[in-house]
Amino acid sequence: MFTRISELSIRPDKREEFLSLIHNELVNMLQKQSGFVDVTLLVSDTDQTRAVAQSFWKSKDDAERFYNGPTFASFLNKGRTLLQSDPRVHTYTVDTSTFHHIARGKAA
Repeated sequence: MFTRISELSIRPDKREEFLSLIHNELVNMLQKQSGFVDVTLLVSDTDQTRAVAQSFWKSKDDAERFYNGPTFASFLNKGRTLLQSDPRVHTYTVDTSTFHHIARGKAA
């Protein structure tokens, strides 16, 4: 399994609009993608401008197909106006997850 983590800096006056865009558009897009497993959005309880999004994929190829494709590019163009800067993105292979029933070093 593969995960992509995006650190987001939301414009202070655009928080609700940003969350609405995530809930109403991005989640729906992701659920239609081949290889998509799950998404988690974490919103800071001490800094209203900070959030972290984590998506889980069956493979790195599945994630790259979505994130490098036109559907996500269109979404990102809408979302950029709600952010203070471009997201900082990190990618990882999932080693262990009790939620996704992955034992250390074994794929789901």
